[in-house]
Amino acid sequence: VFMNAFCDLLCESQKYVREVNEGERSVVSMRDIGRAARVFKWFLTSYAKLRGDKECPAVRDDKDGTLKINVCEGLRSNMRSALILTLGYCYHSRLNRNQRWGYRKRLCETWERLRSKDDGAMEWLRL
Repeated sequence: VFMNAFCDLLCESQKYVREVNEGERSVVSMRDIGRAARVFKWFLTSYAKLRGDKECPAVRDDKDGTLKINVCEGLRSNMRSALILTLGYCYHSRLNRNQRWGYRKRLCETWERLRSKDDGAMEWLRL
């Protein structure tokens, strides 16, 4: 459920950045997705360490490059924060002031759309 929401928010982010750059496809790429995964892992790992998790079992990479997230109840709010900070670092920061306002509006709409399909599994999206 979390990964689906993360993917939807990443797709909306890439779509928005393309739109404000007049449809130019080269302004976003799969490198941005890889960067977002690494940044998210860094934020979530940092939160886990702040909580006192010594080995940080929250996030690990498998040999095939798959990012595995072990979500315990205490990390749920940290996942939300890590996601928001990741999108800010990877997408929001590259936009000008007017574009940033539009980006935040678009993400809020996407966030609410994701929450509206909620069957209880999207509780972590509650702000």
